[in-house]
Amino acid sequence: NNNNNNNNNNKIQTEKEQSSSSPRLPLTMILAGDYNVEFQPGSCLKSFLHQAQNEQENDDVVLQHACTQAHRFFEKDKVLALDEWKELHQKVKNVLFDYCTPPLQRVDTGPTRCAHDDEDDQDSSNDSALASAQKRMANWKLDHFLYTMDRLKPVAQWSTLEDDAESCKLGLPNHRHATSDHLPIACVFEFVERRGRLVQSKKAQLSQTLQTLVEAHQSALTALKQEMEHERQAIDDSLAASRLAQNTTNGESTVKEEEEDDHDGNKEQKKRRKGKPSPEIVAFLRKSRALTKELLQQQLSERQEFIKKILQKESPMSTLLYIEHLVQLPWRKWVEEGGAMHA
Repeated sequence: NNNNNNNNNNKIQTEKEQSSSSPRLPLTMILAGDYNVEFQPGSCLKSFLHQAQNEQENDDVVLQHACTQAHRFFEKDKVLALDEWKELHQKVKNVLFDYCTPPLQRVDTGPTRCAHDDEDDQDSSNDSALASAQKRMANWKLDHFLYTMDRLKPVAQWSTLEDDAESCKLGLPNHRHATSDHLPIACVFEFVERRGRLVQSKKAQLSQTLQTLVEAHQSALTALKQEMEHERQAIDDSLAASRLAQNTTNGESTVKEEEEDDHDGNKEQKKRRKGKPSPEIVAFLRKSRALTKELLQQQLSERQEFIKKILQKESPMSTLLYIEHLVQLPWRKWVEEGGAMHA
């Protein structure tokens, strides 16, 4: 049984690795149902939508309000810092672009739930009769259609509470809608020609631009590596010359030292690696690591800027998918780690 479990776990892990690195195909889908929550500006749920990429959604005031509202329902004694909320907000956006291909949009359906306002429960007095009389009715958009916007276009939909003044006064359920505390929603979609599809000339241009960027990054890394190797060799030669001069000064045979170096060249390097490195080597290693880190960070920024320009387009997913085809990696992983072109 243990062997079978191990085999199954290995198979699952292999499938995950293959699925994370293989190119994706665009899907056409509709996600409909009772979400029991509204798509408020600045909320993590709103981040799933393509329209949430605008500047207003990223405004600190909007994000802080959404953060406060979320904790009013879940963790009243803990207030999440704005930076933490932004991080969570960004993770949701990343999921949108990593797994929702193409991005999702919401049909603008109206409110479907009507009842006493929850906020009045916190401000009301201890007199339950008076509190009940003072409560006002409120309505919420809790039922939604989400759809992939590249192939689908909503053309008709049912009206909801915006056309039912009586239910807005009575709340739901009532004598007209006795079966549920939510109104039903319905929508008619039509298929449209896929927007943002890359023509051959655009593919060629994108491929050339990406290849230029990838080759520049690879050349810079290779040049830095060679530069560091030459500098390390110069330091090794200088240290070896210093040891040789010191040994000669101490009366040891220069010829014997050279013969030992020829015979045990690799052994000397292993011996130095096992012992404490010299100050010159320590300084070199720090310099090499700092230069490599600086170059990698610069190249990461360049890849991020490259993708940022693509995301600002109206229909970026076709371009992102083609990039994944060219590098044989999910585009976000390519941004973070870099990589060569395979197509």
